[in-house]
This record gives sequence, structure tokens and C-alpha cells, in this order.
Amino acid sequence: MVLCPVCGTEYIDTFPEFCSVCSWDLTSDTTFFATAEIYQRKEEAKLNWARQMWQIVQDQKNKNSENNTISLPFGQVDQVNHNQNFNGDLKRQLDKLQAQLNQAAMERFQLQ
Repeated sequence: MVLCPVCGTEYIDTFPEFCSVCSWDLTSDTTFFATAEIYQRKEEAKLNWARQMWQIVQDQKNKNSENNTISLPFGQVDQVNHNQNFNGDLKRQLDKLQAQLNQAAMERFQLQ
């Protein structure tokens, strides 16, 4: 059984490449835990973003089901996207500091 990690759709007899409900790539999770830690974090962030977007759209869909219109709550979408960008900026800063720390440790070792 395959379960879509975004919308929760179950596939019992088949293993499709993409979810038929939300179009999420179902093949990426098969190698998720066998890859590098950084890639895992990126995939996890991408999956969390997709889950949040899916939930926002579903909530909005339920609110507007009476008149059959869907209007995305752009304020919420912008906030989620801003948070993702902020997290990416923090990760880049952390990587840069880690590289500087590694360089300083190498230079210190060479001076001894």
C-alpha cells in the first residue's frame, strides 16, 4: 500500500508515479532515507510546504463549497512561502559559518 504524504490518498494495488488527487511525485519517497542528510532536509521542507499548501487549499475549498468557487488566501500562502525563504536563508548562513569554522580549524591545525 502506498499513501500520498501530502493529501493522504491510498493506493492499494498500484504504485503510480504521481498522486491522482494532488499530483505529488510519489517516487521521491522511495529513496528518501537512503540519501544524504542535506537532501533529506530539503525533501522534508518541500514536503512540509506541500502539506501546508494542500491544507490551505482544502480549507478554502470547504469554506467556498456552497458557491463552488476557490480563492486562495494569498496572505497565508505568502506567509508560508516567506517562512520557507527565511529558513533557506538561515540554512545558507549556517552553511557559510560552518565552512568558515572548518577553514579556521584547518588553518589552526597547519600552524601547529
